[in-house]
Amino acid sequence: MPQLKVTVANLTGHAQLVHVFDTLTGGTRPVEGSPFALAHGARSAAFGVNADARGRGILAYRCQSGILRSGIDVADGTGVDIR
Repeated sequence: MPQLKVTVANLTGHAQLVHVFDTLTGGTRPVEGSPFALAHGARSAAFGVNADARGRGILAYRCQSGILRSGIDVADGTGVDIR
């Protein structure tokens, strides 16, 4: 399966430990490098997310602080902001 390169950025105002999951195939596969320890304003290193035939992927994240989001549609080079 082709891979997209994606990043996450912490814009919450506080340091966060962020677990990121590739959910394209319905599971919750942790991405390489997850969890990411991100200071406020920091961006993760690029990580791979599986892509479908349209070149799209789906991911989710969960922060140790309780912030979470799922069903995030991504393309190659997408930067996901955590707020």
